[in-house]
Amino acid sequence: RYDHNTFEVLDVVSGADWTSGSFLSTINDPPGRVSFGGTPQPMSGEYLEFAIIYFKAKVAFNGNQYFTGTVNTVATIDQRAIGPATPRALVAGAGYIPTGQSVSRR
Repeated sequence: RYDHNTFEVLDVVSGADWTSGSFLSTINDPPGRVSFGGTPQPMSGEYLEFAIIYFKAKVAFNGNQYFTGTVNTVATIDQRAIGPATPRALVAGAGYIPTGQSVSRR
C-alpha cells in the first residue's frame, strides 16, 4: 500500500529473477495498491527479485514515506504452496524511502 495522493506508480516490471513466463500487474485498483503475479519459469534461491515498482512523488515535501506489502499467494504452477502460510508480510517490500525524488523499490 502507498499514499496515492502523495505518490504515483509509474510502472511495475518483472524483477531480475523472473526471467520468462507471463507477468501481469495492476496499478491503483483500488487506489493506493499495486498487485502483480503470473506464471514464471521455475526459479530457486534464498532471495529472489520478483518485481520492481517505480514510484514518483506527486507533491514536494520533506521526510520519509512508509511502504508496506503483503504476500497473498506464492505457489507452484500446480498450486502447491511455497514457503510460510499466506497472507504474510512482505518484509523486503516494507521500509522508509526518502522523498523529494523519483525512486524505485525492489
